[in-house]
Amino acid sequence: MTFFLRSSIKTGVRVQLRDWIKPFCVVLVLAGGAELHAADPACAALLPAWKLPAELKTRGKPRRARWEEVDKIVTMVRKATQKKGCSLTVGQIFKVPRAEIFFPLTNNILRTIPEASFEGVSVHNQNGEVLGQLFNIVPYQRRGGLYATRSYTLYYFQFRDHKGALHSSGSELLLDNFLVKWDEIKDRLVVSSSPNGKVSSQ
Repeated sequence: MTFFLRSSIKTGVRVQLRDWIKPFCVVLVLAGGAELHAADPACAALLPAWKLPAELKTRGKPRRARWEEVDKIVTMVRKATQKKGCSLTVGQIFKVPRAEIFFPLTNNILRTIPEASFEGVSVHNQNGEVLGQLFNIVPYQRRGGLYATRSYTLYYFQFRDHKGALHSSGSELLLDNFLVKWDEIKDRLVVSSSPNGKVSSQ
């Protein structure tokens, strides 16, 4: 197929669509993947001082990382990177004894990761069965108590099953009720100072 670019009309230069669209597609792929997988080298240099990556212990069958350890480390990293402009992947702050383990989708993980970072990742139940693919993370407000006026933000996630139906993780504590595979998330961002990130001191 042949078409004319506006800048080429005056000179009569014909441009083949396949020649023009190929590099354009490459740019789109790079731009789309950069946000989810690009880590900050300057921040990576600080990992030894933070004693990272931290080795995660596992429990249960199927083997899964202990949610309380995950939450503790994620909280530390979120606070440490708050003013440093950091982007770090899951594999940079955690290491596991073997690749065939599951990683818990805790409330703290949902609070911390960039909004689109885990999109499309397969979500499993505690038995390792696939429930669907993660669709989005949803923030909602909750008040501190009966007489408390201050509200705070919590997060849950939604996933699509194999039929395309949308399901919610619910607003209760997630702990390790929902799991993702380590191999699927190890190169995804867990903390980022980009506009879509959620680095917070709260």
